[in-house]
Amino acid sequence: MSKKGPSTKLAKLLPPRELQVAAVQPTHDPGIIVKLIELASNPSVDIEKINALVATNERIMAITAKQAFDREFAAMQDELPIVGKNGRALVQHKNGGSHEIAFARFSDIRAAIDPVLKRHGFALRFRNRTEGDKMTITGILSHEKGHREEDEFTSASDDTGGKNSIQAIGSVRQYGMRYTAVALLGLATEIDDDGNGASRPAAQPSSPRTPPPATRPPSASDAMTISDKQRKRLWVIIKKAGRSEESVKDWLLKVYKIDSTSKIRRIDYEMICNTVEAPGPLPFPSVAAREPGEDG
Repeated sequence: MSKKGPSTKLAKLLPPRELQVAAVQPTHDPGIIVKLIELASNPSVDIEKINALVATNERIMAITAKQAFDREFAAMQDELPIVGKNGRALVQHKNGGSHEIAFARFSDIRAAIDPVLKRHGFALRFRNRTEGDKMTITGILSHEKGHREEDEFTSASDDTGGKNSIQAIGSVRQYGMRYTAVALLGLATEIDDDGNGASRPAAQPSSPRTPPPATRPPSASDAMTISDKQRKRLWVIIKKAGRSEESVKDWLLKVYKIDSTSKIRRIDYEMICNTVEAPGPLPFPSVAAREPGEDG
């Protein structure tokens, strides 16, 4: 006895070729969808068979989307840049001492990765939720074919450095966006070689990644003070920010242990300008256990 093809009422109502397409190929063909709806409204058709068709199509679409995601992600890896740690933060010790740390600012991360993501059909976005005193930031890396991956960062509000309540929330969001972006993309960060705030440019498509050079030791120029031109720029920033000369000098004395803008080190200059320019009170940190969440 020869094997028979589909002999159900479903096969009679839907042409065999279209039935095959709906069952074994991922498709958004509106014609197939309309036929499935028509079948579902027919009381003589077994609804379980309709559900099986739809479920099969969804599974195949999900597998195909995941394959496309993995394929493009692998191709994208060689083009992702190493992001410079251009941000600076002063960490105060409990014993009164302090040290400076460098970190990759979120703005630098986005500027470095967005062209590469777009070229390969990816998009990066974030979702926030609050439960009690904890905030969770979810990073979502999605691909144009439909698959996506997520990573979560959860923390209490970051009220270090004299931040107000709004700044504390914004700080946690910045932390979450930075850390989830780095985790989802497998990004590497390093101390910026030239101090200009620019990330290393991405390699061209299909070109091998150049190994990063060894991090340079501290330069003698880092300890040099800023120029008169830089001082004038800082005072323009102070004026535009609406801050008084006394408040800025008091902040510099307590945070950087200097009593004049002429004593600002070059390595600290951009950090100071960004902090003065940012809205809100100038931060007087007591103990900062981790990198700052807010840029600047």
